[in-house]
Amino acid sequence: MSQELTPELTEWLSIRDEHIRQLQEDLLVATKALQTAQRNVREVNEVKQTHIAYVNAYEQKTSELEREVHQWQHDYEQLRIQKGGFGFKMLLASGLLATLVGMAAGWLLFRQRDSNAVLFESFNKAAGFNVEYNLSHQQYDQARKIVREYLSNSVYQPILPELTLIDNMIQAVQLHGDSTLQSVGYSVIQHDSISHEEPRPVRSLVVVHDGIVQVRAEALPDAMVLATLKKKDKVDQWDKTTEVSKLKIADKKGKKGVAEDYWYEVETADGVKGWVFGYFTNASIQRFKPDIPDSLLVVPAAPKKDSLK
Repeated sequence: MSQELTPELTEWLSIRDEHIRQLQEDLLVATKALQTAQRNVREVNEVKQTHIAYVNAYEQKTSELEREVHQWQHDYEQLRIQKGGFGFKMLLASGLLATLVGMAAGWLLFRQRDSNAVLFESFNKAAGFNVEYNLSHQQYDQARKIVREYLSNSVYQPILPELTLIDNMIQAVQLHGDSTLQSVGYSVIQHDSISHEEPRPVRSLVVVHDGIVQVRAEALPDAMVLATLKKKDKVDQWDKTTEVSKLKIADKKGKKGVAEDYWYEVETADGVKGWVFGYFTNASIQRFKPDIPDSLLVVPAAPKKDSLK
């Protein structure tokens, strides 16, 4: 015998079914929102990973560029020190390349061959620095090798005459460069490369200072440090300054004072050329004036008033 539902129970069941339906709709909306949020999170993570990869690549490239700049600065300093500035050969090589590039570029432009001008500019940007660098170091074979690589490249065949001209000019400089200028301190000597007579240092010096002695890029106490020496290290002397300089130091007994000596241009066993203060070597002229402590200063007494009349 079935039991009939009362109106109150029927109403309650109807409300319950409505709540269940509403909850199901809310659950469906929440599920879709969750799926959208998860998709957004995945997209954000992908963007984040891409950004991290970009930042890492940027930092790596920046680090590589900094190392290259540091190496260029080091090479420049070494060349400037060893050759007393750029020297005649470097100026000749740099001027030669600049002249050739200018002549070739101008020739191309005046002939209104826009595509060739762009191609030559591409060669200059890609290889110009390396060619000039090798020329400045008198590495002619390496410079010609770079040019010949472009000569054999079919892409650069339209500017073959210009590249051939540059190659021939480099070869001419190499064949006829019978003399080079080498700097020896403040004086410049000419060396005949055919006779193979290499310049020789003036003498050998020995470090006598107990502490660390610094080899500097110039004959100045605040110049860049190129190398360090210790006691009993031997160096070759190439030149010295013409005037005595003063430097505040501590002597062997630890007394602080002012030393007077020459700066000597030397070359270390590792081939580094720079300047060393002579007081630290066996070439010292032994001029040292210790500082006078305040306690030992003698202050003259004030004159009496009668003496001022």
